[in-house]
Amino acid sequence: MSYRYLFSQYRRYVNALESFISRSDADFPVPPAARAAFLATDELEVTTDVGHEDFHEAIEVFPEVLRRSCFLTLFTLLECRLAEHAAHVQQVTSNPILLHDLRGTGFGRVIRYLDRLGTVRPTEHAAWPEIHGLQLLRNCLVHSNGGIGPLVPDNAPLVQFIHSHATLALSPNDGGQVVSVRQGFCNDAVEIVESFVLAVCSSRPESPAA
Repeated sequence: MSYRYLFSQYRRYVNALESFISRSDADFPVPPAARAAFLATDELEVTTDVGHEDFHEAIEVFPEVLRRSCFLTLFTLLECRLAEHAAHVQQVTSNPILLHDLRGTGFGRVIRYLDRLGTVRPTEHAAWPEIHGLQLLRNCLVHSNGGIGPLVPDNAPLVQFIHSHATLALSPNDGGQVVSVRQGFCNDAVEIVESFVLAVCSSRPESPAA
């Protein structure tokens, strides 16, 4: 399977996911035009078969969970492809340094390895700032459920990345903020990841001369 075909399939998945979210929204028992009045009604006086909590879960929470999972799967795909490429580089060049010889784990270690041994240095690619932003977002979603604490200088690059994308949003949450993944972000992320993978992984090192 080629990289381009792989990412074209992922786009189909993203589009199918968004279609499902749209259908689920349309199928909710309370139509969009009546939702403001529905939410303004006291919970005990709601006459439909669904309540305010059902609305919150179905219309607000579940789409966010689906989009987050879509993005996290994409980032896992990125990590896997880079790790496979790192293994190929090591094998072809017969380099004695293995990936697990480097300190650290996961994405950061693969990037350091390819920066040292790859024919294309990942951190010198034009898409690297965006890839690094995706990494920060991934870590935020996985380790703090999208929460960003107040007055933490280390969060500044992530907040800047979020503000640079109209398909991401921040809202107040427990004294801090929480990031939301909106429609269109996963499509944008696929474009970023594809350009990066094609540049970094399509360049194959040659075997050393005998």
